[in-house]
Amino acid sequence: MYCCITNRFNINSNGGIHLVKIIECTTKEQIMDHFIIRKLVFVDEQQVSMEEEFDLTEKNRTLFLVYDQNKPIGTARINFLQEYAKLERICILKEYRKKNIGKFLINELIKYCQQNNYYNIHLGSQVQAIGFYEKCGFVKYGEMYYDANIPHYNMKKES
Repeated sequence: MYCCITNRFNINSNGGIHLVKIIECTTKEQIMDHFIIRKLVFVDEQQVSMEEEFDLTEKNRTLFLVYDQNKPIGTARINFLQEYAKLERICILKEYRKKNIGKFLINELIKYCQQNNYYNIHLGSQVQAIGFYEKCGFVKYGEMYYDANIPHYNMKKES
């Protein structure tokens, strides 16, 4: 698999400059940082249970961390299935949202999938995030469903 290491200056609405880096988790420390961010966002902020969030499928997924300078601020993982790649557990710490970091993350994940010959990309979006993913080129399909008691829709992007 292609290893994603990306740097970018991201100028936010407050005029601050962020050096954003996305890496594939390869060390125990990086994997622990990945889990800590997910716990902060999904378990603490969104009240998802630990059992639902940490589903023991990590060894079959490719994990990513987003850094601002040297501080971990976001995560994602990819499940490479036979027919498509599925983006999962995408999150950015609350204080870093609305700074285009999430869009940058999605674009880099799409590139990573394409570099690994996956052009059909899916994800499960919380209802409140559908507009964000639509701006990233995803389209909603199917019926609404609940994951961890949060309403979701499946979305896909074919490139």
